[in-house]
Amino acid sequence: MGSFTPYGLVPTVFGSNVANNCNELPDSHTISVTIFMIIGTYLSYTPQLYKIYNRRSSEGISSYFILLGSLGAISNIFNYLILHYWIIDCCSAITGTSCIIKLLGMILVFVQSIQFLSVAFLFFVFFPPELKYKTIEQLEREQLEELEEHNHGQDVGDSARSCGLSPSLNFHTPAYQEARHVAYAILFFFALCAASTYIFNAATNAGMHSSVIRNFAKLLGFFSLLVTMTQFLPQIAKTLKSRHVGS
Repeated sequence: MGSFTPYGLVPTVFGSNVANNCNELPDSHTISVTIFMIIGTYLSYTPQLYKIYNRRSSEGISSYFILLGSLGAISNIFNYLILHYWIIDCCSAITGTSCIIKLLGMILVFVQSIQFLSVAFLFFVFFPPELKYKTIEQLEREQLEELEEHNHGQDVGDSARSCGLSPSLNFHTPAYQEARHVAYAILFFFALCAASTYIFNAATNAGMHSSVIRNFAKLLGFFSLLVTMTQFLPQIAKTLKSRHVGS
């Protein structure tokens, strides 16, 4: 039995830690630890997912926490998939049981990443409705400020209110606009990683084993490490500022 290091929260930055040997399998202790980590990782996110779903609200969660965590999760997926694609190749030459055992590290990374992305999904689905739109008072105040600015600071008085709200006003709150931008950024980053992986894979005869795509994967691993180190800072700052835990 060969040695095997279970992977999880830390991306592979410098390459695979496992020798590219299809016949090497981890010992029973390592298999047990990895399975325990998979179950533990899955269960660790379950209370958060349930709380958001049960409350039908993601109030209290920072958009930037979701952004950084999602970018890290996506980077982890592509990092591990590329650098350990040889394991998938091995599965055609070994038994099904051996294949599953060798894929445990990949399963662990995927479970952790998908669970966080599930939190991100619920964050957008259950974004608090009361925080999506500005109140009439806020919109009227913005319109008055806009008119006063247009009239070089002159007080436009109550007559401006009789004109109705300008269609140029943004009816969404800054918090909801921020959340939408975060969603677009996550989707763009996923598309960028997928497109880059496809292009690098097709560009050389070595495919997923080429140095170009492996260097790209290592770059994603380093990026994931950076965002993972900082992703909780926005959430801590928001909780301290609001003095409210929320979801």
